[in-house]
Amino acid sequence: MLYIGARITGTPFDARFQEAQAARQPMPDMPAVDPVELAELFWTMHTDRRPQELVVPEGLLGY
Repeated sequence: MLYIGARITGTPFDARFQEAQAARQPMPDMPAVDPVELAELFWTMHTDRRPQELVVPEGLLGY
């Protein structure tokens, strides 16, 4: 299981988020992650069977 607590760059959500930030609208502090990095993490998890769970970004859920 891959838990993603970040906006994924290059997505429609990310574009809207950046537009809102540029317009100086109040936005939550949300990290960004590259979809290629997520794909590599997920592939490694699948092929190595380790770790079984991963949180991106690390420490998001407090552990």
